Amino acid sequence: MNSLKTKNSKRDRSLYVSLKLPQQLKARLDDVTTGDTAVYKKTALIRYLLTEFFQARDSGRKVINLAID
Repeated sequence: MNSLKTKNSKRDRSLYVSLKLPQQLKARLDDVTTGDTAVYKKTALIRYLLTEFFQARDSGRKVINLAID
């Protein structure tokens, strides 16, 4: 199941995370998540990465399974 395509409730959308990224990483994130050619939005990409991280952690795995469509 691709968790990037799931809809979130209004309650889920009201939660925000603020973080500082190095400028180079922020620029790369902006490049792939904004504009007409963006495959993912920032929120969806970050949600996907965190979900995979915690699934691996909770199951005792040392590897995160990622798929880039």
